[in-house]
Amino acid sequence: MGAPGRGEPARVAEDVAHGGGGTWARVRDAARMLLDEGAPVNALTVVNDVTVRFPDEIYDHHRALGLDYMQFIPCVETDPSDPGRAAPFSVTAEAYGVFLCRIFDRWRADFRDGEPQTSVRFFESLFFGYAGFAPPDCTLCEHCGDYLVVEHNGDVYPCDFFVEPVERLGNLMRAPLAGLFASDRERAAAGGRTGRNAPCPCGSGLKFKRCCGR
Repeated sequence: MGAPGRGEPARVAEDVAHGGGGTWARVRDAARMLLDEGAPVNALTVVNDVTVRFPDEIYDHHRALGLDYMQFIPCVETDPSDPGRAAPFSVTAEAYGVFLCRIFDRWRADFRDGEPQTSVRFFESLFFGYAGFAPPDCTLCEHCGDYLVVEHNGDVYPCDFFVEPVERLGNLMRAPLAGLFASDRERAAAGGRTGRNAPCPCGSGLKFKRCCGR
């Protein structure tokens, strides 16, 4: 189970719930409830132009809450007023790189007897690739196809980037997850999509995720 959040040090940038009010305290309390019940929780933290300045505070905050499984993703969205530019709240590549380097230092410093005490998905995925295995992080893979998304109503999609009616594989109330994952439609969807790290088919010379796959 994931607990998305943006970290206490930059609550000025926290999400606003429907009807007003911030969501940070609700996410924190939900994470605590899950941890108290023994459920494993992955803290999915969106890093934007504000939170990118607080790697130590965010890491310490997660550790203090018992959120030892961490995942960080950069907030990069298109500016509605200028589709050729990133939105003002997007994090820059340089700033996000500095953020990850500091998180790496903190993650590495937490090793005990050669064993990590926290899990940072991106770093572990890099090691999987270095060792010759398929990375758990799909953004580091050459092709799509090993990932499913289940919505609140049971609808299943091949990826959180493709939650669209045309991509719907089925519903858990009518078919088992294993069957949907192995379905011809899922294999066709994976094979018919351009991998995020593959060259963009438009011929720009950029990776698909940096071009038409944004």
